[in-house]
Amino acid sequence: MRWKQRGMTALCIIMVVMLSMPMMAYGSDNTQQEVMIKEKSLQPMMEVGSNASVRLYFNPLTTEIVVEHKASGYRWYSNPEYTGKKPSGKAADYMKSQVIINYLTDKGQVIPIDNYTYSVKGKQFTYEVIPGGVQVRYAIGDHNKTIDSFPKKMSGERMRGLILDKVDEKDQKYIHRLYRYDEGEDRYYARKTGEQVNTMSRIEIKKLSAIMYDRAGYTLEELAKDNIEHGEEAIPSRPQFTITLAYILDDEGLVVRVLNQETTFDEKYPIESIGLLDYFGATTLADEGYMVIPDGSGALIYLNNGKSTERRYSQKLFGVDEGLDEPEKAPITEKASLPIFGTCTTEGGFLGVIEQGASMATIHADVSGRLDLCNRISSQFHYKNTGIMALVGKESKQELFVWSKQTYEQDIQLRYFFLDSSQANYSEMAKVYQAYLVEEHHLQPVQKQTKPPFFLDILGSYTKKSFFLGIPYQAVKSLTTFKEAKSLLEQLTDQGVEDIVLRYKGWFNKGMHHTMPKKVKVDRVLGGTKGLKDLLAYGQAHGTTIYPDVAFKVVYHDNWYFSPRKDGARFLDGRIAMGYPYNLASQYQDPTGEAFWYIAPRIIGNVVDGFTKAFSKLKIQNLALRDLGRALHTDFRNKDGLRDASVAVDEDAMEELSHKFNLLMDYPNSYALPFTKYGVNIPFKSSGFNIVDADIPFYQLVINGYIPYAAPSANMNNHIPIDTYFMRCLESGSGLHFTWTYDNTHALKQTAFNRYHSTYYKQSFDQAVDLYSRYEAVMDQIQDTGLKEHRLLDNGLRMTVYQDGTAIVFNYTHQPLTYNGHTIKSKAYKIIGKEGAHD
Repeated sequence: MRWKQRGMTALCIIMVVMLSMPMMAYGSDNTQQEVMIKEKSLQPMMEVGSNASVRLYFNPLTTEIVVEHKASGYRWYSNPEYTGKKPSGKAADYMKSQVIINYLTDKGQVIPIDNYTYSVKGKQFTYEVIPGGVQVRYAIGDHNKTIDSFPKKMSGERMRGLILDKVDEKDQKYIHRLYRYDEGEDRYYARKTGEQVNTMSRIEIKKLSAIMYDRAGYTLEELAKDNIEHGEEAIPSRPQFTITLAYILDDEGLVVRVLNQETTFDEKYPIESIGLLDYFGATTLADEGYMVIPDGSGALIYLNNGKSTERRYSQKLFGVDEGLDEPEKAPITEKASLPIFGTCTTEGGFLGVIEQGASMATIHADVSGRLDLCNRISSQFHYKNTGIMALVGKESKQELFVWSKQTYEQDIQLRYFFLDSSQANYSEMAKVYQAYLVEEHHLQPVQKQTKPPFFLDILGSYTKKSFFLGIPYQAVKSLTTFKEAKSLLEQLTDQGVEDIVLRYKGWFNKGMHHTMPKKVKVDRVLGGTKGLKDLLAYGQAHGTTIYPDVAFKVVYHDNWYFSPRKDGARFLDGRIAMGYPYNLASQYQDPTGEAFWYIAPRIIGNVVDGFTKAFSKLKIQNLALRDLGRALHTDFRNKDGLRDASVAVDEDAMEELSHKFNLLMDYPNSYALPFTKYGVNIPFKSSGFNIVDADIPFYQLVINGYIPYAAPSANMNNHIPIDTYFMRCLESGSGLHFTWTYDNTHALKQTAFNRYHSTYYKQSFDQAVDLYSRYEAVMDQIQDTGLKEHRLLDNGLRMTVYQDGTAIVFNYTHQPLTYNGHTIKSKAYKIIGKEGAHD
């Protein structure tokens, strides 16, 4: 771990960013010009790969690649050129680069260096044609001579023997111009290099290099000897990197791989992150279409949307890392759960899938008009975890920039799928990714159900501060006993609600905020083990599947099964990792709420083993995972740890559990989908970034037909009108979802569970029954065949088309609208039949 004061660091970072990312102003006259991608000549490119639909070309002079669609001739360039005004400086260099490395200095600076400026221009690369593609090895760095390439001091004997005796009189005079000779010491001193001063000009460096290195034959080995002799660093290190990229075209698409086993760098300048193919498939003002981002349910950024003054889209995959301790930053509303991104135009499109390194990745997307006239979307991979540590004194606060010792060492791998003009839409993208998951992760299609499932969360027990003889303690209280839960199920069945999927939150080890789940003790206040078994028996007899809920990532109580010091994760600065609930109003962590500890990933396997042994004794086949598969945090104990290792731990735990239980997951990330029986709390929307133009149900299109899923809880989302909620469920193919307590929730005021104030079942029971009846009627009409595609219509309407061709058109606007002769009322939907589903 490196620790440096942040005052100068922040200034340095700002200066570096300003220098490396020049802004460009484009007036309205510029945006009206004809700007389009230039059709580059394929000379001197060589064809290095081919499959049934596309060819791969490689330029041995610039290392650019081009993928060409055989039937249409449409091309995707790694480094496009376009007509019209072009960027200059660093922005122009980045457009010609395939790799941009961000490295760290000992002062905490994050410095970018691109492979065009520091490798391709100087021909510091080699390539090798391999089966199906090409492999390129870049030496990235400034290899030109600097003032540090010359000795500050040199003995007279060595200067004469190595330099002066080997050059002519003119060169000797130039040496004496730059070096002062001390006759008494018989030593030469560089005139323009003091202890802390570097004043030699570029011209002087160039001339001196030609004399000493070219004509006299001086070498870096001799430089090291001279420096060591006079107490200097042998050869001052410089930021230089070796990166190897492989491009391979297989039957499915283009595989791009960073071979990290061959990556090298100086430990003084570690790699913080690598941006890969920032401009691949970039589009310009002449193109129409959109970029697809994985934020929340999925979202679109329209090409050339005029939002160049808004912040670019930038989001880590799989959510924020709580182990980095960023309580002062407002959380993103939704997370990016699928490792995908892509672009669609009227002529073609591509879908990028991150196959390796997804947990270390951030997706970026930007529109034309900011740095250049390109719309582009790409991925960046973080090799180290970085963060800010605050040191708070009595009268001051100091911030330190810190980073982990460990470096990501596994390969990075992306796969690009290419779509022709008939496939270039987000629904087809979802199908491609769905097929990929089926092939790679063996997702199995679900059998059609006679009734749509109704998803219900029941809140059982919780803890509340109480007093005994004036002494405070945490008392276990009940919101819904097992007997009362049975009563709720009976009432729902009587009203025709069937195929209930019940998640029971708060049933063991002191309620919803249960203790470490190494052992299982059913809460007596709910009816104990007997009451739970009676409820399970009722559910089995009446078609209700019950999923007891457990959290494996956080714990609220320390006891003999959990020691925060020993078993808790650590923040980057070494403190025990703790968190607080987020305040829904402020969107910040609320330190007045009930604190919890993050369980160290290294012990999660042991916790799961203990829980599995105890839980299996209850003879229950189903289990709901509250956080495993949804949330990620890194343990930086000993200043180490990487997010990738946390994913591996979670995958092992889920695989073990899936062999014994059917698993219900809460908003699972992609790596959890192979283990998921049901998914709940799948969002309708994205985070609402200003640069985004539309939300789409991409996540739902991907898992539909393979994993039954539910929307967020209707009565926990009071900001959404209930009719709008119902329409969103139909549009996305989501199951209805409610959260209930049997008892009134007045007792939850001023507790850690106040967010459940709207869950008293009598407040929404009739509403739920009505919605289910309406939902069932629609599913009967379309025969619940599953989603086929989703469309955003030109007039603001949204359409979902089912597998049998039936379409439902949704109007969320405040006025009636028409589509193909059908009028759809405001805030309403209309089933228009198979013939109406086509433009």
